[in-house]
Amino acid sequence: MLKSGNKDPSIMGDPDIGFFTNKHGLKIKTLKWLVKAPVGIVFLVHSLNSHCRFDYLKHNVTISNNEKAVLNDGDNFYVHKDSWIEELNKNGYSVYGLDLQGHGESECYGNEKTHINEFDDFADDILQYMNMAHESIVNEAAKDNQENDNNAIGQKKRCTKCDLILKDESDICCSNEDKIIANGLYLRHPEKNQYKKTDYNIDLYKTPIPMYLVGLSMGGNIILRILELLSQRRYNYYNRLNIKGVCSLSGMVSAKEVKKKFSWKCFCIPMMTLSSLLFPTSRFSSNATSETFPYIKDLYIYDKIFDGKPITNKFAYKLLEAVDNLNKDIDKMVKDVAILLIHSANDKNCSYTAAQEFYNNLKTKKKEFHTLDDMEHMITMEPGNEQVVKKLVDWMAGTQKETPKKKKAKKNLRSADDKNILPNEASPMQGTGVLTDPPKDKTTQDQVAQEQVSQEQTSQEQTSQEQT
Repeated sequence: MLKSGNKDPSIMGDPDIGFFTNKHGLKIKTLKWLVKAPVGIVFLVHSLNSHCRFDYLKHNVTISNNEKAVLNDGDNFYVHKDSWIEELNKNGYSVYGLDLQGHGESECYGNEKTHINEFDDFADDILQYMNMAHESIVNEAAKDNQENDNNAIGQKKRCTKCDLILKDESDICCSNEDKIIANGLYLRHPEKNQYKKTDYNIDLYKTPIPMYLVGLSMGGNIILRILELLSQRRYNYYNRLNIKGVCSLSGMVSAKEVKKKFSWKCFCIPMMTLSSLLFPTSRFSSNATSETFPYIKDLYIYDKIFDGKPITNKFAYKLLEAVDNLNKDIDKMVKDVAILLIHSANDKNCSYTAAQEFYNNLKTKKKEFHTLDDMEHMITMEPGNEQVVKKLVDWMAGTQKETPKKKKAKKNLRSADDKNILPNEASPMQGTGVLTDPPKDKTTQDQVAQEQVSQEQTSQEQTSQEQT
C-alpha cells in the first residue's frame, strides 16, 4: 500500500505516500507532490481501469513514430520530469492524487478489481480526501501563524501555567484559574488592560488556498458530479472547501450516441442491465483502443500496477447510469465554480459532440470549452499534451485574478482598518452599506452623535431652500 511503484522514488518526484480508510472500510492509496507556499492545490482523478501515476506522470519508455513504445526501465517506470505533475509543481501548485477504489493500489469493493457498489462512492472518497487536505492545510497555517506570533512577542515573560504575557516579573498569574488554562493561549491587548484570544488571521472554516479538480475520461465525469453533489444537503463540504475550478479532460459526460446504435439499444444495454443483477462480478469486455497512437497499448502492458481485467457487469451498468445522472442533475451544479472542458474533436471513446452539448447545457457563466485538433482520448500522454497542461495552468491562474470591484473593496477595507475611520468621516466605504466600528470611549461617541445631528439639520435646510 505504501510503495511508490518505483525502486527509486526520486525519479517519480519522491511523493508523500499514504492511504485513508473510506466509508466502506477500504484503504485508498494517496500520493502528494507538495510545494512550499502553494498558490493552489490540484486534485487529480484518473481514468477508468487506470491509476494516478499512469495518467499524470511520464513513462520510462522510448516511443518510435507514435507506433511502438520500448521500455527503458521497468523498475522505475513512472517519471516526474516533464510530466503534468512536474509542470503543476513548477507553477506553484501542490498536487494531490489518489487511486480510486478498485483501481491501482487501492482496495476493492467486494475484493474485486474494477468493481463498485455505487458510482457516487468515487465522489465520496474524493470529497473525504479533500476534507483531509483542508484540515491539514488549515492546521499547518495556524501552526505557522502561532510560531510567527511567538517570535513577534520575543523574550517577554509568560505565565508558566496559562501562557499569558505577564504585566510584571511574577512567575504565574492564574494558579487557580482553571477556566483560563482550559481556554489555551491568550495575548495581552497592547492598548488596554485586558486579554484576548490570538487572531491567526485565517478562516479556520474555509480552506485558505484555492482548490482545483482535474479528471481524465471517467475522472472528468466524477469531478463534474462532485459539483452536483455539493449542492445537496447531505454534503456539507462546499462552504469550507475553497473550490475555484474543475477541469474535465476527455470527459465521459454522455452515452447518447452509443445508445442510438441498434446493437446497443436492442441487445447490449438490456443484457448489461440483466447481467448486472444476476452476475454482478462477471466481467464486461471492452475493445476501446487508441487508433492514432497505438503505443499507448504498450504503456498499459509495461505498467506493473495495471491489473488488465475488464470491468465487472455491475460497473459497466453503473457507468451508463452515471452519465444519465450527470445530465439529469445538471441544473443542480453549483454556479460559482469555474468549469473548463478540454476535448479532442477526434475522440473515439468519449463523444466530442456530446461534450459540446453538455457544455451548452451548463447554466454557469464561468465555463470554457477548449477543442484539441490533433489528439485523441488519452490527452495527458499523447503528443501535444505539454500544451494541454499549459492551457490548464493558464486557466487556473485566470480564475484567481481579482476583479477591479473586488480589489477596490479589499483596499477600502484595509484603509478603514489602518486609519480607524470614524462613521462621519469622508470615506470610500460610505454609501456601500459597509459599517465601521464606532469609537469605544463615550466622550468621542457623544461628539460624533452631535456632529451627525448637525449634519442632518444642515442637509434638511439645504433641501428646503432648493425646494423654495
